[in-house]
Amino acid sequence: VLQKLGKADETKDEQFEEYVQNFKRQEGKEEETPHPPLSNRSCFSPMPGMQEASMKLTESLHEVYEPDWYGREDVKMVGEKCDVLWEDFHQKLVDGSLLTLDTYLGQFPDIKNRIAKRSRKLVDYDSARHHLEALQSSKRKDESRISKAEEEFQKAQKVFEEFNVDLQEELPSLWSRRVGFYVNTFKNVSSLEAKFHKEIAVLCHKLYEVMTKLGDQHADKAFTIQGAPRVDDKWYPTRKGPPVPPLPKVTPTKELQQENIISFFEDNFVPEISVTTPSQNEVPEVKKEETLLDLDFDPFKPEVAPAGSAGVTHSPMSQVSSGFLDVWG
Repeated sequence: VLQKLGKADETKDEQFEEYVQNFKRQEGKEEETPHPPLSNRSCFSPMPGMQEASMKLTESLHEVYEPDWYGREDVKMVGEKCDVLWEDFHQKLVDGSLLTLDTYLGQFPDIKNRIAKRSRKLVDYDSARHHLEALQSSKRKDESRISKAEEEFQKAQKVFEEFNVDLQEELPSLWSRRVGFYVNTFKNVSSLEAKFHKEIAVLCHKLYEVMTKLGDQHADKAFTIQGAPRVDDKWYPTRKGPPVPPLPKVTPTKELQQENIISFFEDNFVPEISVTTPSQNEVPEVKKEETLLDLDFDPFKPEVAPAGSAGVTHSPMSQVSSGFLDVWG
């Protein structure tokens, strides 16, 4: 408690703390290495599933293979040998790798418990040391209490040293042996796997030859899938995607003059539209924009028709409507 409060010194060994960090890395308990190589047996767990899948595939082939088809006995022989190869491969992996892995991983729980005990014995050692130092520095010294404290200190020191010396030797040795263990394990696994694939490849090629001859005998009953590549092609053609639609053609547009734009809200709306370009001699009439202040609301005052118009008059209401549209339009 005093050590946690910072009121008492604590015995520290930086070299040993480094050994403990390396041990945690090997065990896979450190945050930086949550999944170290071969930390458990999960890397071999898919093997039974792969073996069972191969057996199910062989059984399915035997069920659908009719008695009068070519190579029925060869197909049966290939399936049986494949099952034997899978079983042999699985068993050799268990004997040559998994048992060694279990032996390697079996060291960690015991060492972990001893590290925890060393930590507790270190606390007892510091406690006995502090108690002895306090009695020795006291003004009123009691020789009997000091003598008893010395005995307790020596006892705590001896117990701590037993754990400390053993771990100081064992932890570095365990850390250095990891390289040889990884090398032997992966060499064994790769050798077994290479031999297995080499032997099963021969059986797969034999099955391929039987299927090829069976297909030649029943060429008129070939089953084709639309869009699938042919197996005997040297290069499998890539599947083409849907046709790309052509780009839309650009339609030329005719530029409209400002006076040719139709206003559906005016009284003199004319449905005929002329998009012909005016001649050079014709000068387009510039219409003066009107505002609400320019409008004449006197209903008895006749409106003067502009030049070129055939005596067309507008009512005051149409003027108001046209004015609002010019302002807000």
